[in-house]
Amino acid sequence: MKIIKTSKTEEEILTDNIPDHLDPNVKRYWLTTNLLGSVSFLCIFLLPFMIGALFIGGMEFLVVLLLILAITIMAISAIALVLINITYDNITFLVQDEAITINRGILYKHSLTLPFNRVQNVNILRGPLERRFGIATIFIQTAGGYLLGGRLQGIKNPELLRDIILKRVIRAKNNGL
Repeated sequence: MKIIKTSKTEEEILTDNIPDHLDPNVKRYWLTTNLLGSVSFLCIFLLPFMIGALFIGGMEFLVVLLLILAITIMAISAIALVLINITYDNITFLVQDEAITINRGILYKHSLTLPFNRVQNVNILRGPLERRFGIATIFIQTAGGYLLGGRLQGIKNPELLRDIILKRVIRAKNNGL
């Protein structure tokens, strides 16, 4: 029996490399941003109490406030870790021939399907922390703007996904003419 090898097209090779899930580094990114925001808020909120503690209650009161701050940060970290893992597990996306579908949600499931013939623009955004974790956010903009578009945060190779989406956008618009 003779085995016939079929060669894959460039798009098929690219499509094989598309993930259907966010990169695991996004969990570390979310935890870092949550902790930075929480610590900043708590420090700003507790700063007047800490200054007052030095003048009114002395060092003992300041130590108690710092202990409360530490316990609060640990509690926020534990809750954030659980919620981040649940959120990560409930975000998936599927790139099909005619559309991309983004599924998300914990209590309320939300499924967004963006037909490629409606896509106007695909943007990649990388903030300093995202660059540090090697991820990016992709915004898929439709004619209705970003509110009606899609957002995928935590993509490892965003250029690959963007290129595939744009190739399918061009193909969908050419087929529609």
